[in-house]
Amino acid sequence: MSQRDRSLVVGIGKCLGVLLLSISVYWNVFACVTDVLYPYSQARAVASLIKRGNLQGERMMSGWSRLPATKKQQQEWQGTYCGGGDDCIDFTTWIAPELILANPYFSKNLASNSLNDLSYLPLYQPAGQAEKDLESWKGEEEPALYFTRFQPFYFREFGYDRDDYIKVNYVRIVRPWKDQRSVSTCSVYMRRDVYRKVFHKDAPNTLTVDVDIS
Repeated sequence: MSQRDRSLVVGIGKCLGVLLLSISVYWNVFACVTDVLYPYSQARAVASLIKRGNLQGERMMSGWSRLPATKKQQQEWQGTYCGGGDDCIDFTTWIAPELILANPYFSKNLASNSLNDLSYLPLYQPAGQAEKDLESWKGEEEPALYFTRFQPFYFREFGYDRDDYIKVNYVRIVRPWKDQRSVSTCSVYMRRDVYRKVFHKDAPNTLTVDVDIS
């Protein structure tokens, strides 16, 4: 290979290298801009919501994981929550993470139903823990804030009245992936009397409301 050909090959290799690196640089710039312009996590919004209503001393609760018992049933349910009965397994140590994410903004653990008052999610569950947890939670009052998706058992299990709550959509989070963004809305079930305390007005006569807590 002549000197000219070697120089040509080296030049092409450098161009390809720069091209490949520029794609990664573009993805990184896109991610940085997205993180600056939009909230990546709901943690700050949850903290703002709690501080706005001075709810630190109120009972706040997270929904837990209820999954089909067998892999076959999990496939039939296609990953959705199991409605109830002997075919379901409750994992009460795997609670919704919103309150845990907001914990660093406060001096106490916000989640009233975390295992042993832990401020993180353990990846284990002692035998019989779920049964004990569910039984003990039944004796507690309706939480001021209930971070969960709506499944009837989350309310029915404890005798909570869904009509006592309004679903509050409090923030939209945006997360980048390469050159795309995924947007999701974060919500919480808020007791209607607590809504009045936080927003200084009666809750609308609807199931869901969008709020701005910025």
